[in-house]
Amino acid sequence: MGFISWIIIGGLAGYIASIFMKTEEKMGKIANTAAGVVGGTAANYVLGKFGIAGLDGFGIQSLVVCIIGAAVVIGIVKVIKK
Repeated sequence: MGFISWIIIGGLAGYIASIFMKTEEKMGKIANTAAGVVGGTAANYVLGKFGIAGLDGFGIQSLVVCIIGAAVVIGIVKVIKK
């Protein structure tokens, strides 16, 4: 995926993950986008180590991987902030 696609899907994934984690108003749009991009990248890396295809293109599978990764990143941020 291109850089712009990463930002778009990362932002969407970060927003969705922040709703699930109940942090959508606390973190802000930029932090949610960053969580989506970082979480998606990390999740893709971990899935690759297990031989599972993660982020191949712009689709549902990529969005799900990014949402899961973003939720993990948001959870880590919540623990660190406490």
